[in-house]
Amino acid sequence: YMSYGDYLDYWLENYCKVNLKYRTIEEYSVIVNKYLKIGLGHYRLNAITSYQLNKYLIDICRRYDYSYGYLRNFVKVIKCSFRVATDIFGFINYNPAITINLPNLPQLKKKTIRHIYTQDEIDTILNRFKNNDTFTCAFLVACFTGMRTGEVCALTWDNIDFEKRIINIEHNVYSKVKDEKGKWYLGTTKTINGVRKVYICDTLL
Repeated sequence: YMSYGDYLDYWLENYCKVNLKYRTIEEYSVIVNKYLKIGLGHYRLNAITSYQLNKYLIDICRRYDYSYGYLRNFVKVIKCSFRVATDIFGFINYNPAITINLPNLPQLKKKTIRHIYTQDEIDTILNRFKNNDTFTCAFLVACFTGMRTGEVCALTWDNIDFEKRIINIEHNVYSKVKDEKGKWYLGTTKTINGVRKVYICDTLL
């Protein structure tokens, strides 16, 4: 019988690398190899129960002070791995991960406070890099559009319509383990909805 640990290796190779984006595969691989294979990998795939999965998530949430968003990735990996094992590979008849969710623990209710730059902070940053036009342009585009760093760095002049004052976001730059082709790669946006148009305000123009 296949262990959950062996199955996770199979799932990463034969499902994730075929269907998911590079950064997602990297994130999932860390969760699989650093946590899931150690905590659950020794169980047989067809013997794991919903109780064991929920208990494991409670233990992870209590042991590590991770953000709610990162802990949600644990749920995604577990749910996806068992869904694929059941519905696509047919290794098991029943999916024990259907009902799992993050536990309702007090520490998970803390909201992540996002920092919004003040004008003084923006001026300080611009002054620090006043002789670096590349950084200044990228920073101002991010400030005035809310674009992700990878989206800003993927822009070409073809993406910018000065007449209509529109930026067409179509790509994302991401890093891989360095090989003969380098480290930085141009790929699709993080999600389908990432392909979008952004208005260029007077200051940015």
